Amino acid sequence: MIIQIPRPMPNLAATSPASPVGVARQIGVASGLLHDLNNVLTASLTLGTLLAEALPPGQEQSDAQAVVTASMRARELVALLQALNESPEATAALLQ
Repeated sequence: MIIQIPRPMPNLAATSPASPVGVARQIGVASGLLHDLNNVLTASLTLGTLLAEALPPGQEQSDAQAVVTASMRARELVALLQALNESPEATAALLQ
């Protein structure tokens, strides 16, 4: 009589961040966060642009333009993070 001992199933929730499953999970989370952040920046950039165009020249228009400028810079940073997220080699090179 042969008794088979069941192998324990891997606990995917407890995988190491360095394991392929852990890395895939981190990439998925990062992609989702970057997507959400980009959506927020789109709203901020759009509304800031509309506000800057609607205001007469002066301090208020300058303040609205500062929101647009900051949103554009943040969007550039999101694009950089997305590129790093998609290329583990680029991330490793940046961290060294």
